[in-house]
Amino acid sequence: RAVQSCGAQVYSGYAVSGEGKPGAVGCPSAGLSAIECAERLGEAYLRDSDAEYKLVSELVALLDRSETPFQGVVTIWSKKPLCASCTSVV
Repeated sequence: RAVQSCGAQVYSGYAVSGEGKPGAVGCPSAGLSAIECAERLGEAYLRDSDAEYKLVSELVALLDRSETPFQGVVTIWSKKPLCASCTSVV
């Protein structure tokens, strides 16, 4: 969720990690780069399907298209600890 200092909500979305899952789908053109990193079981893969990456990339794309500069608070809630890729975009 992103809220301007004046209280106006700019973005409210949700995402589920994985390809083809409900919610935000991500926006690769937002200029953010997901990286390959290992999951808890040690398997490494590109993390561009993680919910956090999808949400932040959509928010960045939305703010880039906006004519009003954003000044406010962005809140992201994650059920699991963030991996290195998600930490780098958040």
